[in-house]
Amino acid sequence: MILSDVGHVSDVMKFQPEAIEHLISTDFATGDVDESKIEYAPMNFDIGLGLPLIAKIALVVAGLLSIGIGILLLFGIRWLKRRQ
Repeated sequence: MILSDVGHVSDVMKFQPEAIEHLISTDFATGDVDESKIEYAPMNFDIGLGLPLIAKIALVVAGLLSIGIGILLLFGIRWLKRRQ
């Protein structure tokens, strides 16, 4: 059985469980595939925040934190030198 624009078995069972159960049971019972209850739902491949974008954001945040800590250390050392 090939279903158009359908991902893995878990995807199908998650979105249309009754239809897939009917499809499989009629196939085993009669040998004919009855797709009448399957509703077409196109796949959505939008991943939102992908790992490359998350990695770039993490690098920017790490860089800004490093610069901020460096500036704090620099001012801290100058402040300690002035106290003496």
